[in-house]
Amino acid sequence: MSVARSEVLRLYKSILKYGQELKYTDRDFFKKKIRKEFRSCKKVESPEEIKFHIDRAKAFLQYKRVLAILLRQTIDYSKVPVLKEEDIEEQFVKGHGPGGQNVNKRSNCVLLKHIPTGLVVKCHQSRLLEKNRKFARDSLIEKLDLLVNGEDSVANQKKRIEEKKSSKNETKRRKLQELKAAWKEREQNDVRTMPLFKSSLLSSIIPLNFQPSRSIATIDYSRIPTLNEEDLEEQIIRGSGTHKRTNCILLIHKPTGIVVKGTKSRNLIENRKIAREILIEKLDEKLNGDQSVAAQKRRIESRKISSRESKRNKMQLLKEAWKDNK
Repeated sequence: MSVARSEVLRLYKSILKYGQELKYTDRDFFKKKIRKEFRSCKKVESPEEIKFHIDRAKAFLQYKRVLAILLRQTIDYSKVPVLKEEDIEEQFVKGHGPGGQNVNKRSNCVLLKHIPTGLVVKCHQSRLLEKNRKFARDSLIEKLDLLVNGEDSVANQKKRIEEKKSSKNETKRRKLQELKAAWKEREQNDVRTMPLFKSSLLSSIIPLNFQPSRSIATIDYSRIPTLNEEDLEEQIIRGSGTHKRTNCILLIHKPTGIVVKGTKSRNLIENRKIAREILIEKLDEKLNGDQSVAAQKRRIESRKISSRESKRNKMQLLKEAWKDNK
């Protein structure tokens, strides 16, 4: 597909022209973005990609035009005051800010004064004098509109439209949060409404506070040995990382001779609890072997990993088959 250079240039100019209608702070960014996009498309040679980019630019322009028409229908521009050149006092002065010698030597900053109202506007948005003159007049018209029309000015109308939109979004968000909170409360308070417990027989047998869990259903906790305090020999020593306080717990299980050291926390009570939990886990592994809780968890984790791996392999095979068919 061969696209005429004139068509591309027309699109480029139209999009840049739309950028001039943006706020002053957005114009430079928009211009740089559009230039970057068009430059990146120079190397495109595929007809499909060229057509895609052309259609994309046209769709962007069409959408912005429709949006502008809809916005103009809701905003009243009839009261915007007309700026007369005889009511303006214009001066060209030196600007400030980045730009090097161009700013220091050239007087391309525009200073406008509206004689009837005394409004003063200073504009140095661009390096070009003509652009600054246009921007200064636009800014002066906006200020005049605010001064003369007040609440009926274009800026205030746009502000009210934005506030309405934000309030609508806020009400939608609040309603959604209320619905989510109500749903969570209903699910927590009435487990019988779950699809698993539709049967009246099951709902009469299973208590309301029951919450099914895969890990509880698949792991057997009945064989965990109980820990008797008389079988323990406890010592409080200094840990390897702490030198000032003796907050490390050393536990010795007399019947089996298992030694456990707990120094994960700075708190002595927490370390006592942690040491006992580690000792119970080691006792469980020694007495129950493959039926211990840790071994059961390892088996479940290995099954999960293997199932994920098999799914990944299947997806890879499907992708390869799809590529071959394509």
